[in-house]
This record gives sequence, structure tokens and C-alpha cells, in this order.
Amino acid sequence: MLPALLGGALSALGSVHGERISAGSSAKQMQFQERMSNTAHQRQVKDLRKAGLNPILSAGGKGASSPSGASYQGDTSKGVKATATAMAARRQKQELVNMKETENLTNIQGHLTSQQERNAYRQNDVIAEQFKLVQSQANSAKVQAELDQMDLNLWKKLPDGARVAKTLIRSR
Repeated sequence: MLPALLGGALSALGSVHGERISAGSSAKQMQFQERMSNTAHQRQVKDLRKAGLNPILSAGGKGASSPSGASYQGDTSKGVKATATAMAARRQKQELVNMKETENLTNIQGHLTSQQERNAYRQNDVIAEQFKLVQSQANSAKVQAELDQMDLNLWKKLPDGARVAKTLIRSR
């Protein structure tokens, strides 16, 4: 913000200075043209005498030609150009910072993606191990159920006294 304000102030000062120079130059130019116009016949008579001609020849004419002269136009855009250059340099500097930050972000995202891929493989391995564990537990439960059924069938075949002993053993 400060460079823009400074650039604007420099531009305004440059414009004011350029206008003063141009105004002074224009005033001098108008004075020159007026002087040339006011002395046109006098200069023409002088020129005719130098050429060896009769000065009366200037009586019907317009007098000697009056040159237009030169004028000066000051460059009022110096401040604007300086501001534009400063802003372009600042913008370029910021673009370089942005490009570096974008590169850093891209590198971080690449690292994060690689880490997420490794995590996905690890999770897949954990899920596979958990599946094996559940299968093993299911097989154990199935075997236990079969053993319990066999035990029940065995006890059913025993005489009544053995059943009472079994009940006493289980209650302890």
C-alpha cells in the first residue's frame, strides 16, 4: 500500500513539475512568435536592403515570414513509469514467492499421498489379520460346540447316579 501511495505522490509531483516546464516553454514560444510578428516588416526591409533591392517593395506585402519556433513538452509520466516499474518488480517478487510456496505445497502433498498409500497397505494387512483371527475364533467356537454336544450325548447315556455327580461337579 505504501509503495502505491508513494508512487502516486511521485507521479503527481512529476506531473506538476512537467506542467510548469511546459507552461513556461509555451509562454516563451508565444513571446517569440509575437516578437517575430511585430517586427516582420522591419526584418523584411532589412533583408531587401541587404539584397540590394528597393525597401518600398515591402509596402504591399505581409512582411518577413515568422517562424513558428519550437516548443517543449515535459514528460509528466515519469512518476507513473516509476510507479509502474516498482509495482511490476513487487508483483514479480510476489509471484516468485508464490511459485516457491506452490512447489513446497506440491512436495508436501506428494509426501502426504505416499504416507496415505503406506497407511492403506498397513490397514489392509490389519484387516486380513483380524479376518484370520475371527475365522480362528469361529472355528474354536464350532469345535467347542461339537465338544459340548459330544459331552452332552455322553452324559445322556450314563445312568442317573452319574448325572447327579455331574451336576455336583458343575455347581462347584
